[in-house]
Amino acid sequence: MKNWIFHLGLAAIAVLCLLSIFGAFLGAENARAFFNSVPLAAWWIGFTVLLVMSIAAFRALHKRSMLFLMHAGCVLILLGGLWGSRTGQKMTA
Repeated sequence: MKNWIFHLGLAAIAVLCLLSIFGAFLGAENARAFFNSVPLAAWWIGFTVLLVMSIAAFRALHKRSMLFLMHAGCVLILLGGLWGSRTGQKMTA
């Protein structure tokens, strides 16, 4: 299970890099619309769930406070970004 979460996390980070490169060439308004679209909102939620699963699966994160805080901070940033986006507000309404 840990190996699966680790490799899926690496793949998600690679997809995030590719999406960021693609978004850089769209312009500000188109990039905002792209990253706030419903399919990418689902991807952000999946990425957040994957981070939470990694915190639960890897007990070494609980022993190393800086690693734990780094993962927890990423989760909080992603949740705040989803909560503040128009798509996130539409999904909760």
